[in-house]
Amino acid sequence: MSGSRRQHRTGLVGAIATYSILTLTCLFSILPILWAVSTSLKAPADIVRYPPNWIPSPISLEHYAQVLGGSHMPRYFANSLLVALATIALTLVVASHGGYAAARYEFPAKNLLLFLILATVMIPGIAVLVPLYMIMSQVGLHDTYWSLILIYSAWQVPTVLWLMRGFFESIPRSRRSTGSSPPSPGPAWPPRRSWCSCTSGTSSSLP
Repeated sequence: MSGSRRQHRTGLVGAIATYSILTLTCLFSILPILWAVSTSLKAPADIVRYPPNWIPSPISLEHYAQVLGGSHMPRYFANSLLVALATIALTLVVASHGGYAAARYEFPAKNLLLFLILATVMIPGIAVLVPLYMIMSQVGLHDTYWSLILIYSAWQVPTVLWLMRGFFESIPRSRRSTGSSPPSPGPAWPPRRSWCSCTSGTSSSLP
């Protein structure tokens, strides 16, 4: 009995110590974010004040008004949102078809081809920066949305293709594709056997 109590107490102390360390680590990690938010709500004179105040008083939205109204930040945000959404859509369309083919079909050198596709992710982006710039300039896509969308999509397709392949492999094949007979559609109404038996019984009871 004393041994179980000692073991329970040891486990409780260990859990408290673990959660205390995790809590301190989280607080240490979130501290710069809290400081950035607090600084953004301060007036310019309060930012360089020493000792610093964690809670701004008074709260000032001057910096947010300057960023949103006095700069091109909203346009930059809209550009990033447009490029991100288009990249996600194009990447999913291409990678979904490739992942389904890799998961459901067998063809020569399939594993080698998949390895070569994945190996393109290992190429540093800085190594292909100049060739990509020259290609986009030659095809007339320099300084356009399509240049970013095509490059980002081509960079993400290999990884997403492998992810989609694993997703499709986790889905069981249908019974028809595995060769077994499909499920029966169910009894017809009215059942033929019952209808025939009722008809025969009725006709036999007639004089």
